[in-house]
Amino acid sequence: MNQFDKNQIITLDIQNPQQIELALAQYKALLDSDKACFNSQFDVEFKQLDEAGMRRLQPQDSGNNLKLLQSALDLGQEGGAHHYDHTILDDTENYISEVILFAAALQYPEIKQAVVEAAKAIVAYSRRQNDTDEMWLDDMRVFGVEALYMLAKTDIQYAYLLAQYFVPYWDDEHACGYESYLSVLLHEHGWHREMIKAFIWCDNDNFRSGMFKNDQYSEECDYQPLGEYLRENPESYEQFKALVIARFQAEPVLLSHVDTMCDEEEEDLSGHQPVISLYQSLFPHSCFYDDEEAKNSFMAIPFFMTMKKPKTALWQYHFLAVPSKMKRMIYSKKSNHRLQVH
Repeated sequence: MNQFDKNQIITLDIQNPQQIELALAQYKALLDSDKACFNSQFDVEFKQLDEAGMRRLQPQDSGNNLKLLQSALDLGQEGGAHHYDHTILDDTENYISEVILFAAALQYPEIKQAVVEAAKAIVAYSRRQNDTDEMWLDDMRVFGVEALYMLAKTDIQYAYLLAQYFVPYWDDEHACGYESYLSVLLHEHGWHREMIKAFIWCDNDNFRSGMFKNDQYSEECDYQPLGEYLRENPESYEQFKALVIARFQAEPVLLSHVDTMCDEEEEDLSGHQPVISLYQSLFPHSCFYDDEEAKNSFMAIPFFMTMKKPKTALWQYHFLAVPSKMKRMIYSKKSNHRLQVH
């Protein structure tokens, strides 16, 4: 048995949409109960079962969505061709059955809701853990991202789920290159309403900025930053602000780290300002965060240059023009590393 072979096997006939739907429901149940992983390793594989017996799923089992599957795997940090250019044998160290299942499922509109529910369960698991150490598929890849990307690729309204998946406590030294998934969608759709929503619902600063630049240590962009887009398209600003308010009212913000050794009453989370962090990530920065003077200078720049409010940064009047109840923050340790904004 190989090191990363999976022990929990979900069988189905991959050509039967009803059986795909049932497999997705079983998968969702494992995720909801935190049983999809064992010893910090993803432990589920989907296999074909029919009159010929049981076998591992093959890339071709994705049917008409083979190219979609290939594009999702190609965006991985080590590329994807070696995952789909050969037969997957019993002893092959290749673990893409989740990707094949979702690609196959997306062929059938009648089971779309089951796909969405399973995708939401993946995101919920990621956010409960808030740690890539609990999400490894093998020694190179985390699970779930290709499934979420393919759902967003076929229906852009679900791009926000992919964005939510990228949690703050992300190991960017080992799980690297994943920014390309959101970036590809942005290059395809531009600052579409759903891409703006994805930006807002992402709690990882680097993944937000990674949508429009491919190097977090550089200010060079390969797409227009959202802040510049909003300045040039003020008619989109009110929609953007409504999306920000809806996001912070709907769900707690994840933090990259809290001191879990402290009692909840003793934790000082007052330094976390998620709305300010969101605002800062609208624009490209490199060494900005280590330079207090540079940060203060940036925060003093008016967001819309047409309004004149001397001695006061304009973001105070416009970017943060939200209902007063949102300015009261309630901090909680529930669901590990979360900050609730009301």
